[in-house]
Amino acid sequence: MRKLLVLTVLLPLLLFSCKGCGGESPKSQASQENPFSFRTLDGKKYTFENLKGKVVVVEFFASWCPSCRMSIPYMASLYKRYKDKGLFVVGLSFDQEGLDVIKKSLKIPFPVGYAPEILSRHFGVSTLPTVFIFDKKGRVVDRFVGYSPEIEESIRKEIEKLLSERG
Repeated sequence: MRKLLVLTVLLPLLLFSCKGCGGESPKSQASQENPFSFRTLDGKKYTFENLKGKVVVVEFFASWCPSCRMSIPYMASLYKRYKDKGLFVVGLSFDQEGLDVIKKSLKIPFPVGYAPEILSRHFGVSTLPTVFIFDKKGRVVDRFVGYSPEIEESIRKEIEKLLSERG
């Protein structure tokens, strides 16, 4: 009976985050400047300077992370719904190789690339998935750690709010 109780409590915790305690939604430092760049699988190099004017969502993920595999379809739906309204979504993976196969198998419609170590350290990413939302001026306005339906709703509301604001 005790083992069943322990499994009942621990299993949801393991399912909803990788590498730490997920499901949190701590606010990041607003107005933090982000002078870095990343490259996607298609070879394009992005900087936050050339993404200004767009609302940017960066999801740090890995294919081996169960919570990430659950969050990716939601990110895909947000991308499809808001990409023509000024939303840019990118997935930065902690996978070591095979990202092109992972992108196809998980049906990821948005750009993906390998997570630069300097970038993940800069933002203190220690739990997957971790999502950062940047306003049209390139400032971090929110950070979501882990995955849950509540986090989905919070991300959607933040994106809609930022898209409605003037650049």
